[in-house]
Amino acid sequence: MMFRHFIELRLQKLWVVGAVLSMFSMAALPTFAQVSVGIEMDHLSLMINEASVVSIMVENNTETPLVFNKSYNNAELQIAIRRDNSGAEPVYKSLDRDFVIMPDDSITELVELTSLSNIQAAGNYQVLARVRYNGRFFTARPKGFDVAHGIEIMSLERALRGYEDIRLTYSLRYASRSSSEQAFLMVEDRGNEVSYGTFQLGPSLRVSAPIMRFDDEGRVVIVHQSGRNRYTRSVVLASPEGASLVSQSHFLPDGKPYPQSGQNAPRAK
Repeated sequence: MMFRHFIELRLQKLWVVGAVLSMFSMAALPTFAQVSVGIEMDHLSLMINEASVVSIMVENNTETPLVFNKSYNNAELQIAIRRDNSGAEPVYKSLDRDFVIMPDDSITELVELTSLSNIQAAGNYQVLARVRYNGRFFTARPKGFDVAHGIEIMSLERALRGYEDIRLTYSLRYASRSSSEQAFLMVEDRGNEVSYGTFQLGPSLRVSAPIMRFDDEGRVVIVHQSGRNRYTRSVVLASPEGASLVSQSHFLPDGKPYPQSGQNAPRAK
C-alpha cells in the first residue's frame, strides 16, 4: 500500500510539472494574428488650419489578406484627432479607402489633417490611428503635435471677389519651425469663423519690412525677405472653395531672378 501511495504521489507531481510546462509553451506561441500600425508627420509644429499630411503605416503580419473597402472588407482603418491630455475619449473616423494588404506586406496611407478636423484653437494635439480586424482593434502609438497662432506682422482685409458680404482677412505671420523663422499667410473669414487656408511662404528674415497688396485680379501679393540677399514673391488667390498659393518666385535685391540651385548667387555688398 505504501509503495502504491508513493507511486501516486510521484505521478501527481509529474502531472503538475507537465501542466506548468504546457502552459509556458502555449504562452510562447502567438494566440492571435498581429497588425502593426504606426504614425509619422513631416512637422510637429503647425499653424492654425495649416494643411499637413500624416502618414499611416499598416503592416499585415497575419496569414490573411487585409481588405479595406467600403462595399466589402474584413478590416477598417480609423483615425482621430484630440486635444493632448484632455482625458476625453477620441472620436474615430473611418477612412473611405480601397486597398488590400497581403500577408507579410505593408502599406502607407496619406491623410490630410484639415480633412479630419477644423483646428481653430492653438494648443497641443494628438493624432491617433487604429485598424479594426477580426473583432479586435490594433492601435498605433499616438503622435503629438503643436498648433500655434504665430505672431502677426501685418494684415489686409477685402471682400471676396463677387461676394461683397464675405470679408476676408489676409494675415501675414511668422513662427519658428526647424530652428528657423518661417513666414505664413492665414486667410480667413473672421466674422463667420471660416478658414480659407494657411500657407507656409518660406524662411523669413525680419530685416526689410514685407510688402502686401492686392493686384488687379484680386489676388494678394506678398514680398518678404527670405535670405541675406534673397526676396520671395508669393501670390495667393481666394475663391468660394478656398484659397490657394498660385505662384512663388525668388529674386535678388536688384530685382533680378535669384540663381537656381547649382548656380552661384552674388555676395551681398
